[in-house]
Amino acid sequence: MNKKWIAEFLAVVISLSSMTPLGASDILLPSHGREIVAQTEVAYQRGDYDLFLEQLHEQYENAGEAGALRGVFESAKAAFAAAEEKGTANFTEQRKRVQILSKQRNEALREAVANSPEREIAQKVHTITAFSLSKNQKEVLDELDQLKLHVPDNADGVIQNKISALETEYYIKSLLLDIAGSRSGSDAETLQKKKIALNLEKLDKMEEAAKGAGDVKWAAKIGSARIASSADHAYKIDLNSLNELADGKVDPKNSVEEKVKDVMISYQQKRADAYQDQIGEIAQK
Repeated sequence: MNKKWIAEFLAVVISLSSMTPLGASDILLPSHGREIVAQTEVAYQRGDYDLFLEQLHEQYENAGEAGALRGVFESAKAAFAAAEEKGTANFTEQRKRVQILSKQRNEALREAVANSPEREIAQKVHTITAFSLSKNQKEVLDELDQLKLHVPDNADGVIQNKISALETEYYIKSLLLDIAGSRSGSDAETLQKKKIALNLEKLDKMEEAAKGAGDVKWAAKIGSARIASSADHAYKIDLNSLNELADGKVDPKNSVEEKVKDVMISYQQKRADAYQDQIGEIAQK
């Protein structure tokens, strides 16, 4: 199955999905975010991101040869270990607080657009507030995230070492991309598309490693991670559009968007306050 065939197949999927109303079974991929993710997947399969990925890999290798990566990650591991030892209970409590705040935000957003369901902003609110990942998908993404600071001596041996090495490599590449984006002033959507392409390449390599090792369990996990990460990227794209309203990067077009903006500003402030409270609690321990 070559890239050209896959690109053509995905193009058909996009054209069909654009004509399909969003229903209860379709809530995992918010509409606007879904389109961006699907378009990026087509472009990735077509090879549009090959040069970018090659250049980023060269930056990664250069940083490794300079000896910078190992020191950075040993420091990061120590910092994470210290934070976990000191504040595991606090971080668990913080997650609960954020979940409560997110639920309150969603209720306020739904109320803000309740009388204007025809508005574009109402559709975004609907898809954002309806979004959720399954328990299994969350667990897979969490497991991969925890592997990024494992930093095995090499990628040989058990499949988990290979997966961990790839997760670490692409975590570093994501950081390098963030730095480059900040320096160049790249817009959020362009940066997000590059991150999607980077994640697709990572998952392709992980899937290849799992299949090469004959590890059915890890192959299934990577398949689940592929679906979950696509949904997560799509959700974040839609949510970012509301955050841009709150941050003043986009002007509200009407009174409904003004209400949504107020809700998001309130949510951002409450979340920032919760974070500061958490830092204070950890400092007192």
